[in-house]
Amino acid sequence: MKKYNIMPAKHSLKYNIWFYFVFLIIFIAVLMWLFQIVFFNQFYLKFKEREIRNIGNALVSEYKAEDFHGNIYRKTNYDSMPVRIFNRDGIANLASSLLQLSNPDPIDIILFSEPYGETYTNEIFKVLDNPSTSGSQYMVYGMFLKEGETESKDIYIYIFSQLASMDNTASVLKEQLVLITIISLVFAVVLSLVISFRLAKPISQLTDTAGQLATGNYDITFEGGVYAEIDKLADSLNYATNELSKTDRLRRELISNVSHELRTPLTLIKSYAEMIRDLSGSNPAKREQHLDVIINESNRLTDLVNDILDLSKYESGTSQLEFSSVNITKVTKNIIKTFSEMYSKDGYDFILHCEENLEASVDDKKFNQILYNLISNAVNYTGDDKKVFISVKKTDGKIRFEITDSGDGIPSDQEDKIWDRFYRANEYKSRPVAGTGLGLSIVKSILKLHNAEYGIVNSPGNGCTFWFEI
Repeated sequence: MKKYNIMPAKHSLKYNIWFYFVFLIIFIAVLMWLFQIVFFNQFYLKFKEREIRNIGNALVSEYKAEDFHGNIYRKTNYDSMPVRIFNRDGIANLASSLLQLSNPDPIDIILFSEPYGETYTNEIFKVLDNPSTSGSQYMVYGMFLKEGETESKDIYIYIFSQLASMDNTASVLKEQLVLITIISLVFAVVLSLVISFRLAKPISQLTDTAGQLATGNYDITFEGGVYAEIDKLADSLNYATNELSKTDRLRRELISNVSHELRTPLTLIKSYAEMIRDLSGSNPAKREQHLDVIINESNRLTDLVNDILDLSKYESGTSQLEFSSVNITKVTKNIIKTFSEMYSKDGYDFILHCEENLEASVDDKKFNQILYNLISNAVNYTGDDKKVFISVKKTDGKIRFEITDSGDGIPSDQEDKIWDRFYRANEYKSRPVAGTGLGLSIVKSILKLHNAEYGIVNSPGNGCTFWFEI
């Protein structure tokens, strides 16, 4: 049955940039239309109301102050907002009016204000038509001021403000907003296309180059762009490409080396098996000699396979450490004793300087493998005196191990390669070397699992010291 992808297709970067730019412009245009056209009159009335109220509050607070009449003219822009003050009997205490408004009977104004005065609401707002000018309106703001215990002293203050007609203003704003909206949309589309192209182009180039990398082509370079983030991404991808190239090269070298290391013992095993069949089958002495070669090469093959498996587990992180408190002194002495017994007939001398009662939390089995591999390496490359020096001491809270040979040392240009798999410095060895070529790589991997520091102290012509601290 054919499967269908029910997830919506993702839009491109160019489309998203264009969409968000246009959406932003439309959103801003809608806000401008709402505030400048739809709600413009309401905002204007609120503004006038706030303006008149502020003037009214100031007049109330200064009602009995000196030069009250002068303050009225100054605060109302010299009679641009007429002010009328009545007492409860309808007698005008002050009437400034250059504005041609209707002049209702004072008693009507008192009756108009009476409900508010009786309930002490203190203020009223009304928008009234101006009969003297067709289509115009004015805003009336009335305040009730109680002056004393008797009603005869109650004061009514009125402020009048002509309201400007908003029709012409709204028409002009509409035309301007139409032009602004069209220009903004065109600008947003053009700008979004330019930005999306400049931003998407380097990303598309990086994607195309990454596609070549996926095919195994490491001879590529990721190009940056005009943005710091793109340059940083390109640098990271170039670094990853170099690392992948190194890994691929090491993989090829490993396959080549493993193939060579496996082919050699297999070839010998096959050759000596054929010799037993064709030549020495009836000769017990020759047959035993040939069988010993087969057994030795089989053991070497087994060791190589085991080392490859161990190294693979260590480097992949699948090997788990089992930490326990280990008597380092005792373990080291036992390993040196084993080596002394193995190589005593060959004249090797293992010189140990080890402090007593040293203990550390390590993986016992893997720690033994570290010492075994390092001492075996020293045996392979020590000088003609066949001496190997082992030092174990406590320094700055850590136990430091030093395994030193008396050989020719390592050429200075090969020090960094000494930990590589199957790497052997031909100039460095003074006799046929035993082992699989993986010993130091295994040591390095185990030490890393223990978070241990390690290194070499090389003296070309005077031997080499491998050290580590736990």
